[in-house]
Amino acid sequence: AAGRRQAGGRGRATFNALRRNQPAAIATGFGRQLGRRETDVDGILNRMAEDPVLQRIARGTGSISPAQFLSVATSLAGQYHLDDLEVVSPEGRILSSARWPARYGHREPQIAESGQPAFLAQQALPDGSLQTGIFAVRPAGLSGPLLYLVGARRRTPGMLQRVPVPVGAT
Repeated sequence: AAGRRQAGGRGRATFNALRRNQPAAIATGFGRQLGRRETDVDGILNRMAEDPVLQRIARGTGSISPAQFLSVATSLAGQYHLDDLEVVSPEGRILSSARWPARYGHREPQIAESGQPAFLAQQALPDGSLQTGIFAVRPAGLSGPLLYLVGARRRTPGMLQRVPVPVGAT
């Protein structure tokens, strides 16, 4: 009987240790998943900043009219597989928005994050709701006035499903 109590005590101790460590293990898994997505968004915006269309716009050469700005963010977001993209003037005004074209001319406060690592943030949507996503801000343009790119991948329910479940958590 004493051996059974001792084995039961070890089992209970192991279970309690797993239960105590589970939140930290889940947080660590989520942090890794978030880190991969941040790196992904950073890389996409770095490549996009070198796109010839954006370079031409940033230099102010070619025949880019204000009307063309309305669709440039939508086109680039699709091409680079981003959920959201804004092209922002050096003064911080939105020139083109993939998700919300009516934001043309509005101020984009996130350009203050230019050059910083990607970050998790919420953004207002046209219907008034909020969407959480992983955002990055990068300058585009080799010289002269720069454009800023504010790009994002939305956080999806599937993102949490891909976080590995710690051993013993099921």
